[in-house]
Parts: sequence; C-alpha cells; structure tokens
Amino acid sequence: MERSPTAQPDNEFWIRIEPQGIQVSCDTPRLLSKIIQEAGIPLKSGCGGHGICKQCLVRLTTEYLNPPSDFEQRTLTARQLSQVWRFACRTMIFGDTRVFIPEDSLIEHQIKSFDDIEVLPLIPENNFKILPVYGCSPSPGNPIPALEQVAVFLKEKYHIQGVNAELPALKNLGTMHHKNDSKVWIALNHNQIINTYGSKPRALGLAVDVGTTKLAGFLLDLKTGDYLAHEDTTNPQTLYGDDLMSRLSAVLSDPVAGQALQDTVIKAINNLAARLCESNGFETNQILDLCLVGNPAMHHLMLGLPIRGLALSPFVGACSRSLDVATHQLGLIAAPGAYAHIPPVVAGFIGGDHLAFLLAAGFPDNSSVTLGIDIGTNTEIALQLKDQIVCCSAASGPAFEGGRLSHGVRAAQGAISGVTIDADGKINLSVIGNCAPRGICGSGIIAALYEMRINRILDKRGRLNEASKHVHDSKNGKPRFLLSPSDDFSGPVWITQDDIDQVLLAKGAIRAGINILLDDLNLAPSDLNRIILAGAFGSFLNVEKAMGVGLLPPIQVAKVSAIGNAAGTGAAMMLVSITVRQKSLDLAAMIKHKELASHPKFHRHLACAMMLNKAGCEYGKN
Repeated sequence: MERSPTAQPDNEFWIRIEPQGIQVSCDTPRLLSKIIQEAGIPLKSGCGGHGICKQCLVRLTTEYLNPPSDFEQRTLTARQLSQVWRFACRTMIFGDTRVFIPEDSLIEHQIKSFDDIEVLPLIPENNFKILPVYGCSPSPGNPIPALEQVAVFLKEKYHIQGVNAELPALKNLGTMHHKNDSKVWIALNHNQIINTYGSKPRALGLAVDVGTTKLAGFLLDLKTGDYLAHEDTTNPQTLYGDDLMSRLSAVLSDPVAGQALQDTVIKAINNLAARLCESNGFETNQILDLCLVGNPAMHHLMLGLPIRGLALSPFVGACSRSLDVATHQLGLIAAPGAYAHIPPVVAGFIGGDHLAFLLAAGFPDNSSVTLGIDIGTNTEIALQLKDQIVCCSAASGPAFEGGRLSHGVRAAQGAISGVTIDADGKINLSVIGNCAPRGICGSGIIAALYEMRINRILDKRGRLNEASKHVHDSKNGKPRFLLSPSDDFSGPVWITQDDIDQVLLAKGAIRAGINILLDDLNLAPSDLNRIILAGAFGSFLNVEKAMGVGLLPPIQVAKVSAIGNAAGTGAAMMLVSITVRQKSLDLAAMIKHKELASHPKFHRHLACAMMLNKAGCEYGKN
C-alpha cells in the first residue's frame, strides 16, 4: 500500500546509497540531498539546494517518495521519469529505498601528474630544519624536563638559541621523549619546535588555492622546492551555492551556515592533504607549513570571520593584512606546531589568490604593458603600465567552469573543449581525453558561440536562429542548439538560449572590467604588449575565437599566453620562500583597486561587451 509523502513511517526505514555501499537509517521523512550529504558523499549542488541547477540527478528504486515536481516533469524525459530518475534536492524519502548516484552527479577529485601541468622552478628560502637529538630523556639521574634538555642540546650542538615550543608541539615532544631513550628527530622553524619524530621525516609543505569552485592543492618539499603531488577537487561549499554572493547570502540569512561553510572547506583541505600525502607514502604530521590563498569571501569563510561587510557595499571585510595562523586553531591536520600563511587581501573581492597569480605571472614588470586575467567564478583582472598596477574583480559566475549550463562540465575528460562548424553545417568537436563527450566546458562554449555566430546560427545579440537545421524547440518551447547527438556511449549535448545568455553575461562582465582598466590608464588594446591567462579555462581557450566573440581585446595572438593554475603556483612560491612572502606584501601595497559595481560607466560597458562582436566596447579609446 502506498504512503503519502507527508505520512510518518510506522518504523525505522533505510536508504542504501550506491555505488558507495553506504546504508543510512531514518525514522522521519527526509530530503534525499540532505541524507546523501550527511553521509559524507560529495553530491554536486551548484544552486545550493534550490532545485534549479540540475546537477544532483540520481536514480531510485522505491515507491516511497513524493511525486515529481513541475520542474522535474519539465526537465526530465519521459523515459527518465519512468525509470525514477529524480533530483535529490527535490525528493523526499519516507520508506526503504536504494539510490544510485551517477559519476556526473558527484564532486570529483583527481591526483595529477606534474607532467599534466606547468610549474615554475622554486627557490626555497626558509628557516625549516630537521635535526637529530639524543640523550635528552628525563631519568632519575637526569630529572630535567624534556624541553629544557632539548633546548640545551640544540644550543650546544647546533648553536640554536632560545628554543621553544607551543603547547601542541610540546605535548608530542614530552610523549616521544618518555617513549624513546635513543635518537629522535626535531622539526624546527627557526628556533620554534614544530614536531618530534621517531625517524627522520620529510619537510613537507602544502599550498592550496581555495577557489570558489575548485580547490587546487600542491604538496612540496620545503628544503628542495620539489613538487611532490598535486590534486584538483571541487570546493564542497558549492552545496551552498556556486557563486560568492549565494554563499554570503546563506550566512546572512542563517548565521549557523557560516560555521558549516568553514567546517566544510577545512574538512576538504584536510582530505586533500591526506590524499596527497598518502599518494607519496607520507604522514600528514610531516606537513610543517601551509600557504592558503583565496578571494576575500573564501578567505573570510575559511577563517570564520564575519562576512557582512563583504556582502554589502562598500564591500570591506574584517581583515586585510597577512596572517600566520596556528593550524590547530583552524582544525587543519599538520604537524602540531605548524602554521598556515594567509596572504593579504587587496580590496573588495581581490584577495591573496590574485597576489599569487600576479607573482606567478611575473608582476611587477615595468618593461611591458601587461594584462593579466585569472578567469573563474570570480575573475580577477590586472593591468600594468610602468610602475602602475590597476586591478578589478568581475562577477563572471560559474559558466566558464561548466556551472549553470544545461550540459556544462569542468575542463576534464569527456569535456568538449573546441568546436568548428564546416560550410555544409557539419559540427566537429574536440573532446578532452578523445572520448565520448559528456558535456561542454568553458573553452568549448566560447568556440561554439564563435562558430555559431560566423555561421549565422546566432545574431550579434546572441539570439538563436530558429531556421537553422541544428536548432530545435525544447519541451518548454524555447530554442536550443544540438551540439552533439546521443549515441551508445553518451547522451545529447545541447546549448540552450539560457546557456548562451549565461555566457554572454559572464564574458560581458570580464570584458567590461578589461575596458574600464584600459580607460583608467588611458590605453587602447593596441598598446598591450602581452596578455596572460590563468586557469584551466585559459589553457584550452582558442584565443582567436575568444577575441572574435569579444571576450579578449583584439591584439596579435602571439602576444597571448596561458600559464595554467597561476594562483596555485604563486601559493607554492610563497610557501617555500619568505622573500616571496615579503614581495607579496610590497605588491599588495602598489595595487590600485577599481570597484566595477560602483563605476559610473560599468553598465554601459557591460551592455556593449555582451554583444557577439570583436570590438567589445564602443567607449573611450577602445
């Protein structure tokens, strides 16, 4: 007999989650997305659980659930509905069931080879030492506390003065010395004990680019500067929304969400650290130092700082200076006495990740006029002319990282990264990994819009030509472009009118920011000596097509270069070198910030920059 969705179950019921093999018991009706998230499974939720992003698609085997919502009936096919495919954030469960979560609905992480990414050689400049210490255990004939004995030994043997240890490191020092009367190894930063080991450890450091959409972690050797492992993983804060303002709004409306957002990202960094260490046979207690970079919103949410000032004009946070925070205060797993270095916030939504990008990109460089763009959910733009650097942040949203697009994916295997359309209308695709396409990433959507425009499938305002043979009506009557039909290995990939609007808004915000900076320094695109692009989007981008749709200013293609995850590289540079950390402070002091939202010409620039044309703007020298 069927139960109504609101009926209380007579007894406890279970939910079996596959392929993870996790079983959860409940005694009241529960929202399926909450059940999955509380089970520790990284379910995608780009809209923060508001039921509009279509990322949390799952399949069920039960009759104990609410009927499909109007949104699901409009969005899912008849076959999907008959097979009980549902969106987890719209599904209430009130009886025994099994849930299958497809791979595309899960936040992904991947340990990467350094053959896959570009890294700069690092010159370590720091005060970390790992030294053997022996004969320092307290005994009836030698009743001197461990710390005092170690301090004397290090002073006499290695001429290190004033040795000390904070409480977490001191606990481990005392325990180790009482257990081990032979040689132990002491890890120090200058004269501060970080940890004690029974065998010689590796001096490890962890650099993390805490992005709005993605976390990028780098494990390094602090003494040699060698890169040991790298991982990209989705920032699980996307459960609360895939853009900055969604997360800030979540905290303003519910202060408890602030603690949840902090706990979520700290847990993700810890999991990332554990995987990186495990991949090389290390223990996480060998991590002696960390450098964490992010935009001001990520910075404040990670540190648990008040965010009201960032959410409201004039967008001033609680702290802008650089910080060195004990890892145990943040709940980060590392050596007991380790610290995390947090670079300064510049202004508005320009943070330590922008400084890291500029350092990796070679700023400041007074010899050239350089435009640097780190494209992401929050895009940072910098322009240098001699000894002047102006910067801004553009709220470009997640479209260039696959978010909010009907078939959007990150730039990973199966992502369409390039598109051409022949004169006869044949569509040719470039797919990362040379496999069946599972969606389209940012570089692919830019290439598609360019090809659709020159083939008159789109007009200059981005409206679809419904007479084109590749344009069809969807179930809701809106036109959409069939980029890739379904086959035995993958479903169809569509570009909808809503997708196009999202991309035009994102590229318009970026180009408007570029044009405002050019105007500020009285420059035209022809004055640029080089453009530096950062991020996975820039690595796959066809520069000529990006200029053709007005995303980038029109200059010689040879003057444009992509440098991968520059924010992560800059974080690694600051991790291993105190000289680079000082350079980041000097750089922050010389940057002039432009706030786009309050700029008097922003909306005029934005309206023009949203057009599909090469000019990108009609104002000023552009």
